[in-house]
Amino acid sequence: MDYQTFVKTLVANYESDMNSKPKNWRVSESLGKKITPDGQLNHFYGATTVIGLTEQDIETCGLIQERLISEVPHMLIPLNKDTFHVTVHALSNEYTVPEGEIQTEINRLEDKVAEEFTAIEQAYGGQVIRLRSLGPSTNGNDVVSIKLLPSTEKDFEVLYDLFTRFERIYPLERPYIPHVSLGYFKLETYNPSDVDKLYQSLEDLAALSDFEVTMDVNKLVYQIHHDMNDFRDQFFVESYNQTIT
Repeated sequence: MDYQTFVKTLVANYESDMNSKPKNWRVSESLGKKITPDGQLNHFYGATTVIGLTEQDIETCGLIQERLISEVPHMLIPLNKDTFHVTVHALSNEYTVPEGEIQTEINRLEDKVAEEFTAIEQAYGGQVIRLRSLGPSTNGNDVVSIKLLPSTEKDFEVLYDLFTRFERIYPLERPYIPHVSLGYFKLETYNPSDVDKLYQSLEDLAALSDFEVTMDVNKLVYQIHHDMNDFRDQFFVESYNQTIT
């Protein structure tokens, strides 16, 4: 994958999201693993590697989230702003591993992840990755997130190499789409007027989404999550051998 191809693919995906307004909106059956029927976050156990946002970027993304929720409050379950992050690579979770085997899989991979954090610190410690916002859009019919793309070829090279390192450890065989998740849809069926309102809000917010997210590679963190608002730091690139308890 090269920079130009990656950027063109991300832009095409975003445009497809914005231009593919469904007439009959139905969330996926798998979303029930993350969201309960009464609109609460479900227990969703697993491991992931992410880079958290700066306070300034949290504030910027939070304003977009607040505006979106104010327009369609009956459709979305907002995520806590202090959990905002860019996923580098998801690892074992209830989508990818049978529920009774997740802990075993986490234990199997954790030393490999720690070794990779050591190598990343040596290769990229102290470097910054800048991502430019395209705007918020849907991912299928399950979540709204701010889609991002690398600002420069160097940003791409570092970010995509981070993704590739963890893809070798735990292959998902899915395209990498950098994003910041804002909220999940409730487990309901929405009528055409709801969908029209949602897409108009997304289009309006796209005009307010000309900003960059700045990420410190040292803040790359391995986390265990218990639901989509409960992410627990285990170790960082800047102190990969130091477990947080």
